This record gives sequence, structure tokens and C-alpha cells, in this order.
Amino acid sequence: MKKLGILGGMGPVSTVYFYDLIIKIFQKRYNAVYHSDYPYIAMLSVPIPDNVEDLKQKNKMREELIEAAQTLEKIGVDLIVMPCNTEHIFYKDITEKVSLPVLNIVDETLKQVQKKNCKKLLLLSTLSTIRYGLYEGRGSSVNIVKPSQSEQNTVNKIIYNLLAGKVLEEDADIIVNIIDKYELDGVIVGCTELSLLFDIINPKISKNRMVFDSTKILAEKTVEEILR
Repeated sequence: MKKLGILGGMGPVSTVYFYDLIIKIFQKRYNAVYHSDYPYIAMLSVPIPDNVEDLKQKNKMREELIEAAQTLEKIGVDLIVMPCNTEHIFYKDITEKVSLPVLNIVDETLKQVQKKNCKKLLLLSTLSTIRYGLYEGRGSSVNIVKPSQSEQNTVNKIIYNLLAGKVLEEDADIIVNIIDKYELDGVIVGCTELSLLFDIINPKISKNRMVFDSTKILAEKTVEEILR
């Protein structure tokens, strides 16, 4: 198996969730029991400046992420993943400074969207991800629907709750209400914090609406690459 490097900490709770998804895939799909049944994983939790509503310290973020990726490379991993959508603003900066493959959470998510031939999707993410157009202009024909200003402010507040470890049923209901306002083929969960809520949200939304959870999609692709 390839050695995996997780560039995390954005936020810490979603990084743990991502790690747990990988472990559970090995348990459920490959019957992992013994220590040697699991992959080598090196994880760095990088306390970068806040990125939910704006990137006020872009240079500092860029430098810290590049340094962390280079640290993982020195450790000897074969592959790097970054379970944070917003920080893929710096994806090209990172890949230019390391010689290892770095999976792209946005690209992997859009690949799954295209496989299902979905055309109109609501993007639930940080305001920064929306401002920088991470899910737009990537050769995809998908119509990305963005929440209204007031809805986005609410989504941001829910993300901050999740960053603080508050997984609230009432927040899940608020997200469901936002989704229900739109005519959609589905939803892109474009923030790894929001993934923490979707075990609660999924049973509450129409079965006709597909959910593309970027965290779970990245975990699946990561395991595939580890075993390749």
C-alpha cells in the first residue's frame, strides 16, 4: 500500500472525520482487523488563519500549507490529500512545490457529478469557496446554484458551530430548509465541516436529490489510490 499524507487542520474536527472514513472503508470493504491491514498515514493539523468568510492572510496561508506539504514529502509519503475545499485555492501553489501527487477534492467531486449526469446543483460551502469560484469554470457543464446572501451568512454560522464541535439537529434542519427552496438535481457538500451534518440531513431531503459529499468522495478516491 502507498503511504498517505493528510494535510489537515482545516478544521481539526473534519480532518478526524476524514481519517475515520478511511479507516471504516478498510474495515467494511477489506475486513481490516490487524494493525498491518491498515495503511501508513501521516497527518499534519495546520492551524492556518480563518478561511470561512474571507482570506485576509493569503500569503501566510499559502506559506504554511506549502511548508506542511513539504514536511509530509520529507516524511516519505507517496500521496497527499487535503480534506478542505477552501484551501484548494492554493492547490496549484502546493503542487508546484512538491513532487508528489496531490488529490484535488473539487475535481474528484465534479467527476462524480458528471458520472451521474446531474445538471443543477446547490453548492453548500464557505463563502470563500464561492467567492473564488472553486466549483466553476473547470470544464464542467454543471449549473452551480449559490445560496442567497442571507442563506450564505447562515451557512457560515453553521460552519463555525461545527468548527466548535457543535453538531446540532437544528442546524441540520436549517440546511434542509435551504435545500428545499430550490429546484435541483442535487447538492454539493463543498465544505468538509458540513459533511459532519449530512448523516442527519440525508434522511430529511428528497430521494430524488443526489448528495455529492466532497469529504466522502475524497475518502473513496484516497483509498483507491492507496491500493493502486
